Amino acid sequence: MKKAYKATCDYVDYAEIVFADTPGRAKKLALSGELFDDVQYVDIRVNREPGLDICWGGRDRMDWYDPADRAILCDRGWYCAEPDLKECRYCPVADKCDWYRGMQEDEE
Repeated sequence: MKKAYKATCDYVDYAEIVFADTPGRAKKLALSGELFDDVQYVDIRVNREPGLDICWGGRDRMDWYDPADRAILCDRGWYCAEPDLKECRYCPVADKCDWYRGMQEDEE
């Protein structure tokens, strides 16, 4: 079973969960996707996310556009990189999104 790693970079406001055997392989996998296409290998940071190991299921990464994955990530405090209230209203997991709930409270 592969382990879950959160991949980030200091100068990119995005993150993703990848599944790999080692931190080095997690960095390579993060670089192989679209999210970090302009980032150098040395600038990628990976940290273990053991609570997400159960999400592996044989795949390389979690998919933000999959409602089930998005719900899991929102439960952990994730939200869209560039949220738009108009789009949030139609999001299948808006009820789990702390950012969206906070914006709704601000509107009241």
